[in-house]
Amino acid sequence: MTNDFRDIKLFLEQLIKEGKSGTPPRFFNRLAGVTLERHESLKLLARRMTESGLAGVTMTGSGSAFFGIATSRKEASDSAEKLTRMDVGRIFVAESTS
Repeated sequence: MTNDFRDIKLFLEQLIKEGKSGTPPRFFNRLAGVTLERHESLKLLARRMTESGLAGVTMTGSGSAFFGIATSRKEASDSAEKLTRMDVGRIFVAESTS
């Protein structure tokens, strides 16, 4: 990664732009494609996370969790609240350090 916050900000802005335009994000997980095809409940989870306002929603490499990117702490908290009301599982809000 990078220590230059400007680089991280540009990356996040592009990711958010792509996610909201319907264009696939620039990162992916090959396991996610197969898993989402076979498990409708996980496909629904990913869709709900996107609908809550998160961008770049995908599974972690091992498939043990899903994550998405928010542009601000408030946006992340708002998305977490929406997902909590949907009772989709345990929700965590994390932030990067700079």
